[in-house]
Amino acid sequence: DPIPLKPLDVEGVAALVLNLSEKAAVGSGVADEAMLRKREASVRDLVSASFSRAAAGEGEQSEQRRIYNMNVYTKLRAYGELITEKMSEGVGNKKALNEAAQKFDVAWGQNILESLAKDENRKNFVPAFPLPSPEDMADRPYNEGSLYDALGSLSVALGKMQEGGLIGHWEISVPENDYGGVVTVAVDDDISIGAQILLREQGRALVGSTVIAMIKSAMDGAKISYGIDSFFIDPTTTRQELYNPTQLLVSLSNLGE
Repeated sequence: DPIPLKPLDVEGVAALVLNLSEKAAVGSGVADEAMLRKREASVRDLVSASFSRAAAGEGEQSEQRRIYNMNVYTKLRAYGELITEKMSEGVGNKKALNEAAQKFDVAWGQNILESLAKDENRKNFVPAFPLPSPEDMADRPYNEGSLYDALGSLSVALGKMQEGGLIGHWEISVPENDYGGVVTVAVDDDISIGAQILLREQGRALVGSTVIAMIKSAMDGAKISYGIDSFFIDPTTTRQELYNPTQLLVSLSNLGE
Protein backbone atom coordinates (compact mmCIF):
# COMPACT_ATOMS: atom_id res chain seq x y z
CA ASP A 1 0.00 0.00 0.00
CA PRO A 2 1.21 3.57 -0.66
CA ILE A 3 2.82 5.31 2.31
CA PRO A 4 0.96 8.59 2.90
CA LEU A 5 2.84 11.87 2.85
CA LYS A 6 3.55 13.40 6.22
CA PRO A 7 2.32 16.96 6.88
CA LEU A 8 4.54 19.58 5.30
CA ASP A 9 6.98 21.17 7.75
CA VAL A 10 6.56 24.63 6.25
CA GLU A 11 8.77 26.51 8.71
CA GLY A 12 11.34 23.74 9.00
CA VAL A 13 12.77 21.62 6.22
CA ALA A 14 10.64 23.21 3.47
CA ALA A 15 11.87 26.71 4.30
CA LEU A 16 15.42 25.41 4.74
CA VAL A 17 15.57 23.83 1.27
CA LEU A 18 14.25 27.00 -0.37
CA ASN A 19 16.62 29.27 1.54
CA LEU A 20 19.55 27.04 0.65
CA SER A 21 18.70 27.35 -3.05
CA GLU A 22 19.21 31.11 -2.77
CA LYS A 23 22.46 30.58 -0.87
CA ALA A 24 23.61 28.25 -3.66
CA ALA A 25 22.68 30.79 -6.34
CA VAL A 26 24.73 33.50 -4.63
CA GLY A 27 27.61 31.14 -3.84
CA SER A 28 27.83 29.71 -7.35
CA GLY A 29 27.89 33.17 -8.91
CA VAL A 30 24.43 33.30 -10.48
CA ALA A 31 23.76 36.79 -9.10
CA ASP A 32 23.73 38.77 -5.88
CA GLU A 33 20.85 38.48 -3.42
CA ALA A 34 19.12 41.66 -4.53
CA MET A 35 19.09 40.65 -8.20
CA LEU A 36 17.87 37.14 -7.35
CA ARG A 37 14.94 38.46 -5.34
CA LYS A 38 14.02 41.02 -7.97
CA ARG A 39 13.85 38.32 -10.64
CA GLU A 40 11.93 35.98 -8.32
CA ALA A 41 9.31 38.68 -7.76
CA SER A 42 8.98 39.19 -11.50
CA VAL A 43 8.48 35.48 -12.16
CA ARG A 44 6.03 35.16 -9.25
CA ASP A 45 3.89 37.96 -10.70
CA LEU A 46 3.70 36.02 -13.96
CA VAL A 47 2.84 32.57 -12.58
CA SER A 48 1.08 32.91 -9.21
CA ALA A 49 -2.43 32.98 -10.67
CA SER A 50 -1.83 29.76 -12.63
CA PHE A 51 -0.54 27.92 -9.57
CA SER A 52 -3.46 29.21 -7.49
CA ARG A 53 -6.00 27.79 -9.94
CA ALA A 54 -4.26 24.42 -9.99
CA ALA A 55 -5.06 23.55 -6.36
CA ALA A 56 -8.12 25.63 -5.54
CA GLY A 57 -10.29 24.31 -2.72
CA GLU A 58 -8.28 21.17 -1.88
CA GLY A 59 -7.58 21.72 1.84
CA GLU A 60 -4.82 23.19 3.99
CA GLN A 61 -2.11 20.60 3.22
CA SER A 62 -2.75 20.82 -0.52
CA GLU A 63 -2.54 24.59 -0.30
CA GLN A 64 0.78 24.44 1.56
CA ARG A 65 2.18 21.98 -0.97
CA ARG A 66 0.94 24.18 -3.81
CA ILE A 67 2.77 27.18 -2.35
CA TYR A 68 5.97 25.15 -1.92
CA ASN A 69 5.70 23.84 -5.48
CA MET A 70 5.19 27.38 -6.77
CA ASN A 71 8.15 28.64 -4.75
CA VAL A 72 10.41 25.94 -6.19
CA TYR A 73 9.30 26.82 -9.71
CA THR A 74 9.63 30.56 -9.14
CA LYS A 75 13.11 30.40 -7.65
CA LEU A 76 14.55 27.87 -10.07
CA ARG A 77 13.06 29.56 -13.13
CA ALA A 78 14.42 32.92 -11.93
CA TYR A 79 17.89 31.53 -11.25
CA GLY A 80 17.88 29.66 -14.56
CA GLU A 81 16.94 32.80 -16.48
CA LEU A 82 19.79 34.70 -14.86
CA ILE A 83 22.26 31.92 -15.69
CA THR A 84 21.07 31.86 -19.30
CA GLU A 85 21.35 35.65 -19.61
CA LYS A 86 24.79 35.65 -18.03
CA MET A 87 26.05 33.00 -20.44
CA SER A 88 24.63 34.86 -23.45
CA GLU A 89 26.56 37.99 -22.51
CA GLY A 90 29.85 36.18 -22.84
CA VAL A 91 30.86 33.30 -25.07
CA GLY A 92 27.39 31.90 -24.47
CA ASN A 93 27.53 28.27 -25.51
CA LYS A 94 25.60 25.19 -24.44
CA LYS A 95 28.57 23.69 -22.62
CA ALA A 96 29.06 26.82 -20.49
CA LEU A 97 25.34 26.89 -19.67
CA ASN A 98 25.39 23.23 -18.59
CA GLU A 99 28.49 23.82 -16.47
CA ALA A 100 26.86 26.78 -14.71
CA ALA A 101 23.71 24.74 -14.06
CA GLN A 102 25.81 21.85 -12.72
CA LYS A 103 27.72 24.23 -10.44
CA PHE A 104 24.43 25.51 -8.99
CA ASP A 105 23.02 22.00 -8.51
CA VAL A 106 26.13 20.76 -6.72
CA ALA A 107 26.18 23.83 -4.46
CA TRP A 108 22.48 23.44 -3.61
CA GLY A 109 22.90 19.74 -2.92
CA GLN A 110 25.97 20.36 -0.78
CA ASN A 111 24.12 22.98 1.26
CA ILE A 112 21.26 20.55 1.91
CA LEU A 113 23.53 17.62 2.79
CA GLU A 114 25.60 19.75 5.16
CA SER A 115 22.42 21.00 6.87
CA LEU A 116 20.57 17.69 7.09
CA ALA A 117 23.27 15.01 7.08
CA LYS A 118 26.59 16.53 8.10
CA ASP A 119 29.24 13.88 8.90
CA GLU A 120 26.86 10.97 8.18
CA ASN A 121 28.34 7.97 6.40
CA ARG A 122 27.95 4.33 5.31
CA LYS A 123 26.46 3.22 8.62
CA ASN A 124 23.24 4.97 7.58
CA PHE A 125 23.02 3.32 4.16
CA VAL A 126 20.38 0.59 4.10
CA PRO A 127 20.09 -0.65 0.50
CA ALA A 128 16.71 -1.66 -0.87
CA PHE A 129 18.16 -4.84 -2.41
CA PRO A 130 21.25 -7.04 -1.87
CA LEU A 131 24.54 -5.34 -2.69
CA PRO A 132 27.19 -6.69 -5.04
CA SER A 133 29.68 -8.94 -3.30
CA PRO A 134 33.07 -7.51 -2.24
CA GLU A 135 34.61 -9.68 -4.97
CA ASP A 136 32.35 -8.11 -7.60
CA MET A 137 33.22 -4.65 -6.31
CA ALA A 138 36.96 -5.32 -6.20
CA ASP A 139 37.55 -4.34 -9.82
CA ARG A 140 35.45 -1.16 -9.75
CA PRO A 141 37.47 1.98 -10.62
CA TYR A 142 36.43 3.81 -7.45
CA ASN A 143 36.55 3.39 -3.68
CA GLU A 144 33.61 1.26 -2.50
CA GLY A 145 33.63 2.83 0.97
CA SER A 146 33.42 6.33 -0.50
CA LEU A 147 30.33 5.34 -2.49
CA TYR A 148 28.60 3.89 0.55
CA ASP A 149 29.53 6.94 2.66
CA ALA A 150 27.92 9.16 0.01
CA LEU A 151 24.79 7.02 -0.10
CA GLY A 152 24.61 7.00 3.71
CA SER A 153 24.66 10.80 3.79
CA LEU A 154 22.02 10.90 1.04
CA SER A 155 19.87 8.42 2.98
CA VAL A 156 19.84 10.59 6.10
CA ALA A 157 18.89 13.69 4.12
CA LEU A 158 16.11 11.86 2.24
CA GLY A 159 14.81 10.52 5.55
CA LYS A 160 14.58 14.02 7.00
CA MET A 161 12.87 15.28 3.86
CA GLN A 162 10.36 12.45 4.17
CA GLU A 163 9.70 13.34 7.81
CA GLY A 164 9.22 16.96 6.75
CA GLY A 165 6.62 16.05 4.13
CA LEU A 166 8.66 17.02 1.05
CA ILE A 167 8.78 13.48 -0.30
CA GLY A 168 7.17 10.13 0.34
CA HIS A 169 8.76 6.67 0.41
CA TRP A 170 12.23 6.39 -1.11
CA GLU A 171 14.84 3.73 -1.70
CA ILE A 172 18.42 3.48 -2.90
CA SER A 173 19.89 0.41 -4.54
CA VAL A 174 23.21 -0.75 -6.00
CA PRO A 175 21.96 -3.64 -8.14
CA GLU A 176 24.15 -6.70 -7.61
CA ASN A 177 23.81 -7.83 -11.22
CA ASP A 178 25.46 -4.58 -12.36
CA TYR A 179 28.56 -5.30 -10.24
CA GLY A 180 28.73 -1.85 -8.70
CA GLY A 181 28.46 0.05 -11.96
CA VAL A 182 24.96 1.41 -11.32
CA VAL A 183 23.06 3.16 -8.51
CA THR A 184 19.33 3.86 -8.61
CA VAL A 185 17.38 6.25 -6.40
CA ALA A 186 13.57 6.09 -6.46
CA VAL A 187 11.47 8.74 -4.69
CA ASP A 188 7.69 8.71 -4.40
CA ASP A 189 5.45 11.76 -4.08
CA ASP A 190 8.01 14.55 -4.36
CA ILE A 191 5.68 17.48 -3.80
CA SER A 192 7.66 19.70 -6.19
CA ILE A 193 7.40 17.23 -9.09
CA GLY A 194 4.94 19.54 -10.86
CA ALA A 195 7.48 22.36 -10.82
CA GLN A 196 10.23 20.03 -12.02
CA ILE A 197 8.16 18.73 -14.94
CA LEU A 198 7.20 22.26 -15.96
CA LEU A 199 10.80 23.49 -15.81
CA ARG A 200 11.92 20.62 -18.02
CA GLU A 201 9.07 21.00 -20.50
CA GLN A 202 9.93 24.68 -20.88
CA GLY A 203 13.61 23.91 -21.45
CA ARG A 204 14.77 25.91 -18.43
CA ALA A 205 18.42 25.87 -17.42
CA LEU A 206 17.66 24.41 -13.98
CA VAL A 207 15.36 21.44 -13.32
CA GLY A 208 14.56 22.18 -9.68
CA SER A 209 15.12 18.75 -8.11
CA THR A 210 16.53 18.69 -4.59
CA VAL A 211 17.01 14.93 -4.95
CA ILE A 212 19.13 15.25 -8.09
CA ALA A 213 21.08 18.14 -6.56
CA MET A 214 21.92 16.06 -3.47
CA ILE A 215 22.92 13.05 -5.58
CA LYS A 216 25.28 15.16 -7.68
CA SER A 217 26.84 16.71 -4.60
CA ALA A 218 27.22 13.36 -2.82
CA MET A 219 28.93 11.76 -5.83
CA ASP A 220 31.19 14.76 -6.36
CA GLY A 221 32.12 14.65 -2.69
CA ALA A 222 33.00 10.97 -3.04
CA LYS A 223 35.13 11.84 -6.12
CA ILE A 224 33.30 9.27 -8.24
CA SER A 225 32.45 10.15 -11.83
CA TYR A 226 29.06 9.07 -13.18
CA GLY A 227 26.48 9.37 -15.90
CA ILE A 228 23.02 10.46 -14.79
CA ASP A 229 19.53 9.94 -16.18
CA SER A 230 16.24 10.78 -14.52
CA PHE A 231 12.65 9.89 -15.27
CA PHE A 232 9.19 10.81 -14.03
CA ILE A 233 6.99 7.75 -13.58
CA ASP A 234 3.32 7.07 -12.95
CA PRO A 235 3.44 3.63 -11.28
CA THR A 236 -0.33 3.17 -11.67
CA THR A 237 -0.66 3.28 -15.47
CA THR A 238 1.10 3.32 -18.83
CA ARG A 239 -1.85 4.95 -20.59
CA GLN A 240 -0.82 8.38 -21.80
CA GLU A 241 -4.25 9.96 -21.32
CA LEU A 242 -4.23 8.96 -17.63
CA TYR A 243 -0.53 9.64 -17.03
CA ASN A 244 0.12 11.60 -13.83
CA PRO A 245 3.74 11.13 -12.67
CA THR A 246 4.29 10.85 -8.93
CA GLN A 247 7.68 9.10 -8.80
CA LEU A 248 11.17 10.32 -9.63
CA LEU A 249 13.67 7.66 -10.69
CA VAL A 250 17.33 8.63 -10.92
CA SER A 251 19.85 6.24 -12.46
CA LEU A 252 23.61 6.66 -12.09
CA SER A 253 25.71 4.59 -14.46
CA ASN A 254 29.34 4.02 -15.49
CA LEU A 255 30.50 4.81 -11.99
CA GLY A 256 34.14 5.78 -11.86
CA GLU A 257 34.65 5.37 -15.61
